[in-house]
Amino acid sequence: MSDNVSWILKNNPDSKIVLWAHNGHVWREKGYMGNFLHADYSNNYYNIGCFSNTSTYTAFKDGKLRDDNVLRPNQEGSFEYSFNKTNIPLFYFDFSQLNSDPNCKWLNKSLEHRVVGALADVDYISKCKLSSLYNAVIYIDKTDASKCFSIQK
Repeated sequence: MSDNVSWILKNNPDSKIVLWAHNGHVWREKGYMGNFLHADYSNNYYNIGCFSNTSTYTAFKDGKLRDDNVLRPNQEGSFEYSFNKTNIPLFYFDFSQLNSDPNCKWLNKSLEHRVVGALADVDYISKCKLSSLYNAVIYIDKTDASKCFSIQK
């Protein structure tokens, strides 16, 4: 995936790219596209993780692509749980804005977060420091499944 992005940029030297992908593809974890892009483009690679509290989502379940999957409740102590407790239903936060305010320290800790992928009912819980994986996060308290596919139920 990172080779494809690099090819586009190499063949269009005056261009910029906005790439929308799953959190796990864009994060700066070793072996993932985001880590390769960060290594190749350094400060010119800016990634944003997307998080939600409650949601329906589109994923495969029982061998079919379905848009009626329900996100499991977040766990106390997770990033999603903490984001929800801010009572701010929609926000963007750039980790470069972290400061020494004691109320910000939890954003620099390793906490659990959900990693929901292409398979429904498979919520992977990952413990990490979000500020080391992403430049920023977008939090949307409640989201709905994508409706861009022709779903066969």
